[in-house]
Amino acid sequence: MSTLTAQSSTTTTSFSAHALDLKLKQVRLAHPEQSLPSPPSSNGASSPVERDYFYLRSLKECVEIYEDENRGKSESLAMLSDEEVVLLADNGKVAPHALEKLFGMNELERAVRVRRAIISRSPATKTLESSSIPYENYDYSRVIGACCENVVGYIPIPLGVAGPLNVNGTSFPIPMATAEGTLVASTSRGCKALNAGGGVSTVLVGDAMTRGPAIDFPSIKVAAQAKAWVDSAEGYAEMKAAFESTSRFAKLKSLKTAMAGRTMGKSVVAEAVIPGHIVKTVLKTTVGGLCNLNVKKNLIGSAMAGSIGGFNAHASNILTAIFLATGQDPAQNVESSMCMTLMEPTNNGEDLLCSVTMPCIEVGTVGGGTVLAAQQGVLEMLGVKGAHPQQPGKNAQTLARVIASAVLAGELSLLSALAAGHLIKAHMAHNRSQVTTPAASVPVTPGPRV
Repeated sequence: MSTLTAQSSTTTTSFSAHALDLKLKQVRLAHPEQSLPSPPSSNGASSPVERDYFYLRSLKECVEIYEDENRGKSESLAMLSDEEVVLLADNGKVAPHALEKLFGMNELERAVRVRRAIISRSPATKTLESSSIPYENYDYSRVIGACCENVVGYIPIPLGVAGPLNVNGTSFPIPMATAEGTLVASTSRGCKALNAGGGVSTVLVGDAMTRGPAIDFPSIKVAAQAKAWVDSAEGYAEMKAAFESTSRFAKLKSLKTAMAGRTMGKSVVAEAVIPGHIVKTVLKTTVGGLCNLNVKKNLIGSAMAGSIGGFNAHASNILTAIFLATGQDPAQNVESSMCMTLMEPTNNGEDLLCSVTMPCIEVGTVGGGTVLAAQQGVLEMLGVKGAHPQQPGKNAQTLARVIASAVLAGELSLLSALAAGHLIKAHMAHNRSQVTTPAASVPVTPGPRV
């Protein structure tokens, strides 16, 4: 049995708590059948940074240190190594979900590291601690209490920039976080065609979000009285004052007491005219071919498939990529991706008139994932970071216009690839990883046990 020590007859070396844990893990992995020796008797209150030997203290000693009423929990945990905190968690003394609160705001990364270790003690998740899922050098102070719980790391997504795209006379880069090859390149081609036609014109049709709170009343008579009061000028004024007292940004526009709760978000129409020669030279197809395909695929095909709001080629692809890049709620891509793509010949059939109508783009530039540093950087690149200083809501409106215009670019390029027969060839040529994917070490679908 080996004994780990950092002390000799002539020198004593100090190690950080993290280095101590790494050494303990190495020994545990190399000799899983052995238990680490307990340290010599001591007062149990010294820091692993100051101690000159590598030991895992007993559960009893760790509990005594942790539950010492003369210290706060964060101070006590600072005296324990990661492995010792894991020992406490494994024995129900520390709640894994509360590590950030226990360690304190200055030790958020350690909280994540320890949680990874705790989860890795289960046979089903033993690879987490040594996995390639990153966790270091991330600002968790922006995450805790706002974006995620039980954090064990973060997932990097490749971020590309399509465009730029001329939207209402202003040039915007199109940030897209995606793992789908050719998506950014295809959107860029659409941007090139749209810019050549003078850019995209957008109209913000509506800027609101509806919610339908349900209230129980003891009788239909009382419910009718409440409805009458809400519909009155006095009731509306009182409801409006109460509603707007809860937010600096939300404004109550109207009340409908029979409402079912349908959301609206930003309702945007984006439109552009593409010269016929651009359709041929950039998009490699024809005006007639695009219009014919759009009717058959996006309109007739979607109707035959029973689609609700999905009369488009791949609006969700573009929208979700921008949502991820700008800190939006990706779950809102369902209603936000509702889109109808229309194409028709114009100017005596020479040019292409195309548009997308998106009735419910739910976006914001304040709160949620927009507080994260990387996402704020993307919003700043677009000029829509945070609240607009003079016109509340304008930044979110601009972001919605950019998204709708980018969707139009994506629709135009994908349909052109389909019409020209280039889509499959492009995916085969570009949407393939250059890194060889190793075969699974165990069958993906387990067979019957023998």
